[in-house]
Amino acid sequence: MCEQANVLYACDGEWWVHNNGLLNLHIEKWTQDASAAKQYGLNIIAGVAGNTFSRKSHIHFGGNSGFQAVNLAILFGAKEIALLGYDMQITDNKRHFFGDHAGKMNKPSPYEQWVKSFENAAKYLDDVKIVNCTRKTALTCFEMKNIEDL
Repeated sequence: MCEQANVLYACDGEWWVHNNGLLNLHIEKWTQDASAAKQYGLNIIAGVAGNTFSRKSHIHFGGNSGFQAVNLAILFGAKEIALLGYDMQITDNKRHFFGDHAGKMNKPSPYEQWVKSFENAAKYLDDVKIVNCTRKTALTCFEMKNIEDL
């Protein structure tokens, strides 16, 4: 199992601004936000509406950055993907596994819509295996596993 990330994806320009582009983090950084890409020298990928995982030169939004990150991994050729922090619900009074976003990043979280996007996309994953290692999750369309068992 990989112990260090090689790639970081975040869709929202506000997130990149809040984190100052993570300039001291020396890994591949990706976004679909053209302004953030230009400001921080990020790799950019086009994003379009959709609730399946694109197999072309763009990602589908799926309503959330987690969906988009999975789509990017598939475009990179990943055949096995483990999900962590994909609660898709309020857990322990938190809207995300890490808590709530600050300021402008604190946006509505339409979990039901997000779950439906994943459920739809899961129907078309004949060559990619996704397991959900999130401890408390509403996302049940993928096999559940403990991260320690990978």
